[in-house]
Amino acid sequence: MLLRHINMTLRPLGEGYVVSLAEEYDYPGPWEDDRSIQTNGTSAAQVNCVTDTGDLALRIELHDTPPETDTSRAWQYGPEDVVLCAEDGCLTLAVPCQGDLSEWWPDDEPPLALPPKTAGGSLRVRLYGRADSSEYGIGDRGETHLLQLWPDPEAAAP
Repeated sequence: MLLRHINMTLRPLGEGYVVSLAEEYDYPGPWEDDRSIQTNGTSAAQVNCVTDTGDLALRIELHDTPPETDTSRAWQYGPEDVVLCAEDGCLTLAVPCQGDLSEWWPDDEPPLALPPKTAGGSLRVRLYGRADSSEYGIGDRGETHLLQLWPDPEAAAP
Protein backbone atom coordinates (compact mmCIF):
# COMPACT_ATOMS: atom_id res chain seq x y z
CA MET A 1 0.00 0.00 0.00
CA LEU A 2 1.23 3.51 -0.82
CA LEU A 3 2.19 5.30 2.42
CA ARG A 4 3.46 8.61 1.02
CA HIS A 5 4.60 10.20 -2.21
CA ILE A 6 6.60 13.29 -3.07
CA ASN A 7 6.80 15.06 -6.44
CA MET A 8 9.78 17.31 -7.11
CA THR A 9 11.88 18.76 -9.89
CA LEU A 10 15.67 18.41 -10.05
CA ARG A 11 18.20 19.76 -12.53
CA PRO A 12 20.92 17.10 -12.54
CA LEU A 13 22.56 18.36 -15.78
CA GLY A 14 23.24 14.90 -17.14
CA GLU A 15 25.11 13.76 -14.04
CA GLY A 16 22.24 11.82 -12.50
CA TYR A 17 21.73 11.73 -8.73
CA VAL A 18 22.38 9.63 -5.63
CA VAL A 19 19.68 8.10 -3.41
CA SER A 20 21.06 7.31 0.04
CA LEU A 21 19.66 5.58 3.10
CA ALA A 22 22.73 6.40 5.20
CA GLU A 23 24.46 9.49 6.51
CA GLU A 24 27.65 8.73 4.55
CA TYR A 25 27.72 8.08 0.81
CA ASP A 26 30.29 8.29 -1.96
CA TYR A 27 30.48 10.43 -5.05
CA PRO A 28 29.07 8.48 -8.01
CA GLY A 29 31.53 6.01 -9.44
CA PRO A 30 31.90 4.70 -12.99
CA TRP A 31 28.96 2.90 -14.56
CA GLU A 32 29.58 -0.82 -14.58
CA ASP A 33 26.85 -1.81 -17.05
CA ASP A 34 23.99 -0.37 -19.07
CA ARG A 35 21.51 -0.20 -16.18
CA SER A 36 19.97 3.14 -15.20
CA ILE A 37 20.35 2.48 -11.46
CA GLN A 38 23.20 0.75 -9.64
CA THR A 39 24.33 0.43 -6.06
CA ASN A 40 26.99 2.80 -4.77
CA GLY A 41 28.04 1.07 -1.56
CA THR A 42 25.55 -0.89 0.55
CA SER A 43 23.18 1.96 1.41
CA ALA A 44 23.19 4.19 -1.67
CA ALA A 45 22.33 3.96 -5.34
CA GLN A 46 23.27 6.21 -8.19
CA VAL A 47 20.71 6.91 -10.88
CA ASN A 48 21.75 7.82 -14.40
CA CYS A 49 19.85 10.36 -16.49
CA VAL A 50 19.30 9.86 -20.21
CA THR A 51 19.27 13.56 -21.06
CA ASP A 52 22.06 16.04 -20.41
CA THR A 53 19.90 19.19 -20.17
CA GLY A 54 16.48 20.08 -18.82
CA ASP A 55 14.56 19.34 -15.67
CA LEU A 56 13.99 15.94 -14.13
CA ALA A 57 10.47 15.41 -12.78
CA LEU A 58 10.92 12.93 -9.94
CA ARG A 59 8.19 11.13 -8.02
CA ILE A 60 9.23 9.13 -4.97
CA GLU A 61 6.74 6.65 -3.52
CA LEU A 62 7.10 4.88 -0.18
CA HIS A 63 5.13 1.63 0.09
CA ASP A 64 4.73 -0.81 2.96
CA THR A 65 4.36 -3.78 0.56
CA PRO A 66 5.70 -4.40 -2.96
CA PRO A 67 3.81 -2.29 -5.51
CA GLU A 68 2.48 -3.91 -8.65
CA THR A 69 4.84 -3.74 -11.62
CA ASP A 70 3.76 -0.99 -14.02
CA THR A 71 3.45 -2.67 -17.41
CA SER A 72 1.98 0.38 -19.15
CA ARG A 73 3.76 1.97 -22.08
CA ALA A 74 4.27 5.18 -20.09
CA TRP A 75 7.89 4.23 -19.34
CA GLN A 76 10.77 3.91 -21.79
CA TYR A 77 12.90 1.95 -19.33
CA GLY A 78 12.36 0.06 -16.13
CA PRO A 79 11.55 -1.53 -13.91
CA GLU A 80 15.08 -1.79 -12.57
CA ASP A 81 15.53 -2.77 -8.92
CA VAL A 82 18.34 -2.54 -6.40
CA VAL A 83 18.39 -3.56 -2.74
CA LEU A 84 19.84 -1.13 -0.19
CA CYS A 85 20.60 -1.45 3.50
CA ALA A 86 18.52 1.13 5.36
CA GLU A 87 21.10 2.40 7.86
CA ASP A 88 19.21 5.60 8.72
CA GLY A 89 15.53 6.36 9.07
CA CYS A 90 15.40 8.87 6.20
CA LEU A 91 16.14 9.07 2.50
CA THR A 92 18.67 11.60 1.18
CA LEU A 93 19.03 12.84 -2.40
CA ALA A 94 22.32 14.23 -3.65
CA VAL A 95 23.13 15.79 -7.02
CA PRO A 96 26.71 16.00 -8.36
CA CYS A 97 27.65 19.64 -8.81
CA GLN A 98 31.08 20.85 -9.97
CA GLY A 99 33.02 17.95 -8.46
CA ASP A 100 31.01 17.88 -5.24
CA LEU A 101 27.69 16.45 -4.05
CA SER A 102 24.90 18.81 -3.11
CA GLU A 103 22.13 17.38 -0.92
CA TRP A 104 18.76 18.39 -2.23
CA TRP A 105 15.23 18.26 -0.90
CA PRO A 106 12.27 20.60 -1.45
CA ASP A 107 11.96 23.21 1.31
CA ASP A 108 8.21 22.65 1.58
CA GLU A 109 8.49 18.87 2.05
CA PRO A 110 9.35 17.12 5.33
CA PRO A 111 12.00 14.38 5.08
CA LEU A 112 10.81 11.05 3.76
CA ALA A 113 10.90 8.96 6.93
CA LEU A 114 11.14 5.23 6.39
CA PRO A 115 8.90 2.85 8.36
CA PRO A 116 10.49 2.19 11.81
CA LYS A 117 10.94 -1.55 11.15
CA THR A 118 13.04 -0.72 8.06
CA ALA A 119 16.05 0.77 9.91
CA GLY A 120 18.89 -1.73 9.74
CA GLY A 121 16.99 -3.90 7.25
CA SER A 122 16.78 -4.06 3.49
CA LEU A 123 14.82 -1.73 1.27
CA ARG A 124 14.06 -2.36 -2.38
CA VAL A 125 14.27 0.61 -4.75
CA ARG A 126 12.62 0.36 -8.17
CA LEU A 127 13.21 2.85 -10.99
CA TYR A 128 11.08 3.65 -14.03
CA GLY A 129 11.96 6.42 -16.47
CA ARG A 130 11.28 8.22 -19.72
CA ALA A 131 12.99 11.09 -21.50
CA ASP A 132 11.55 13.67 -23.85
CA SER A 133 14.54 12.98 -26.12
CA SER A 134 17.67 10.89 -25.75
CA GLU A 135 19.58 12.81 -28.40
CA TYR A 136 22.65 14.22 -26.66
CA GLY A 137 23.41 17.95 -26.66
CA ILE A 138 20.35 19.27 -28.49
CA GLY A 139 18.28 21.89 -26.65
CA ASP A 140 16.53 21.81 -23.30
CA ARG A 141 14.81 18.46 -22.75
CA GLY A 142 13.12 16.90 -19.79
CA GLU A 143 13.02 13.52 -18.16
CA THR A 144 10.67 11.78 -15.73
CA HIS A 145 11.60 9.20 -13.08
CA LEU A 146 9.50 7.19 -10.66
CA LEU A 147 11.29 5.70 -7.64
CA GLN A 148 9.31 3.21 -5.57
CA LEU A 149 10.68 2.06 -2.21
CA TRP A 150 9.45 -0.65 0.13
CA PRO A 151 10.81 -2.87 2.92
CA ASP A 152 12.23 -6.12 1.61
CA PRO A 153 12.87 -8.34 4.64
CA GLU A 154 13.61 -11.41 2.51
CA ALA A 155 16.39 -9.77 0.49
CA ALA A 156 19.87 -10.10 1.80
CA ALA A 157 21.56 -6.76 2.36
CA PRO A 158 23.99 -6.07 -0.48
